[in-house]
Amino acid sequence: MVLSSQVFLRGCTALEPEQILLFGGYSLESNNVQRVIDDWIIVQGSCDDTLDFLSTARAEINAALDLKVMSPKIPLPEKQQLIIDGVSECFEILDEA
Repeated sequence: MVLSSQVFLRGCTALEPEQILLFGGYSLESNNVQRVIDDWIIVQGSCDDTLDFLSTARAEINAALDLKVMSPKIPLPEKQQLIIDGVSECFEILDEA
């Protein structure tokens, strides 16, 4: 997605709700039942703990990306690297299924 004078999609593919929650949009708002991305993408789940976990992982991924953009030669803190590795492994397992 490219944001300029308008929003353009250069290509698209189907995504799992977890992928959207982790990587989609700019803002994430939460309440007890659902998460709302950019005031229009609603992500719901039957397990609040899972939504909380994914929301926390999203914040850590964003922090890791910010750090790498500002200081690309500095290694990530161990906590952030573990989260990045764990999320990567989860999506690799989903791809194999």
